[in-house]
Amino acid sequence: MKAMLAAFPANERRQRGILNASIRSAATNTILNDAKQRAKIGDGSGALSESLGIRATSKRKLKAKRVVAGVEVVPVRSNMKAMAMYIQHYYSAKGKTAPAKMLTSGIRHGHLVEFGSVNNSAKPFLWPAAESQKSVYISKFAIDLSKKTEASVRREAKKR
Repeated sequence: MKAMLAAFPANERRQRGILNASIRSAATNTILNDAKQRAKIGDGSGALSESLGIRATSKRKLKAKRVVAGVEVVPVRSNMKAMAMYIQHYYSAKGKTAPAKMLTSGIRHGHLVEFGSVNNSAKPFLWPAAESQKSVYISKFAIDLSKKTEASVRREAKKR
């Protein structure tokens, strides 16, 4: 293992790329899939479940947290299929027309489902998904990181 780490590319950008790819892969296969299943139960329209995706954490947030890499499970607001499901459930089925502002702003009710509001009780989907998949996520991350590191070391060795 020490030899492999010694041969690891010194390029910080490449290291961050390997970490982000491993984190994204493990999170997609565990936390995201579980969160989508839980969101279907909490959100009546199914739009929130459809819109969930993974994105890399911004460099500003990473710097503030003093970490090197990370990803976030968030609703992709511009997901057209999710918006169509939302409009069908909340507007078209009731004979109403969706406001123009809603069409441009996209899916924006994830926090209301997760934490609740004055009118609705909380139906958490993201936190329970992360907690229930924690051990599986960690093992998948370790396996994926190991594979990607070995592949990177092999590529670096070929360059020399």
